[in-house]
Amino acid sequence: MDSSKPFKQDPKTLVDPLAAYDEYVSFCNAARSTNTDLIKNKTWTDMKKLPAPTEPSEEFLGLYVHGGHKPFVLHEHEVAFASFRKFSKKLYPIWFFYAEEPDHDDAGMKEIANRYSPVHVIEIPVLGGMHEYSKFMIWKVFQMLPEKYEKVLTFQSDGFLRNPGWEDWINEHDPDYVGAPWDYKWGGHPDPEVILPPEMMEKFQFPEGEKLEVGNGGFSFRKRSKMLEVAEAIKEEEIVWEGGYCQYGVNAHCAMEDGIICQVGFSTGILKPISPDLAREFSVDPYRDGRSIGFHAFI
Repeated sequence: MDSSKPFKQDPKTLVDPLAAYDEYVSFCNAARSTNTDLIKNKTWTDMKKLPAPTEPSEEFLGLYVHGGHKPFVLHEHEVAFASFRKFSKKLYPIWFFYAEEPDHDDAGMKEIANRYSPVHVIEIPVLGGMHEYSKFMIWKVFQMLPEKYEKVLTFQSDGFLRNPGWEDWINEHDPDYVGAPWDYKWGGHPDPEVILPPEMMEKFQFPEGEKLEVGNGGFSFRKRSKMLEVAEAIKEEEIVWEGGYCQYGVNAHCAMEDGIICQVGFSTGILKPISPDLAREFSVDPYRDGRSIGFHAFI
């Protein structure tokens, strides 16, 4: 072929970049859905081998929040509740904070409360976006729990138990807060320098050489009293919440409740430090092979 002549591509072979992107997004969504089904099916299979606990106990509390941003569909949420029951030694209460739009069906919620009793359902206003969820988790939910519930396991539809033994692990290591470490090599968390507005970072700085590494709140253990201390250390008006996003610095990200809690709690010493390696025994993010007790995120 004469290289001096310009190459002309046949219009029939041209690829529409927008169509290619849509195809890629569809592929990712299909992969995510497939991975979700595989993980849920494995969890159900593993749970069948275990007897359901019968001895009541209030040593621990399960905490689940449905913000009402979309209908509560039983098959999307049930495995999380079931895993809390089957992978626990005793029958611990669940506090289920539940919001629903008027036109949504609450049959799924009622079925969960019936199947996985004792479940205490607390109706809350619809949480309009991640910023409202973050506010609720920092300044509302733990303030509503009775003082007797100090040890709280928070779980979600995409973050829950996958192995037994979590109570022994908690009692052995006695964390104030633990969730999956944010592995920077996985791109799992933004630069810790942008968790809070610049004017607040000086107040909640880590010592030189240290950084925010633990941990994700979707599946996490938290001590109620420590969550109250963290909430007292930072005020809602200190965060700029606009248009559904919390804005800090020049970065228009949503500052999630777990990032705020951990930045404030660990930097001030309110929360006892915990190493990423130890936290990884408790949970990983996203789900991957290993022996962690739980996980957050299917893919």
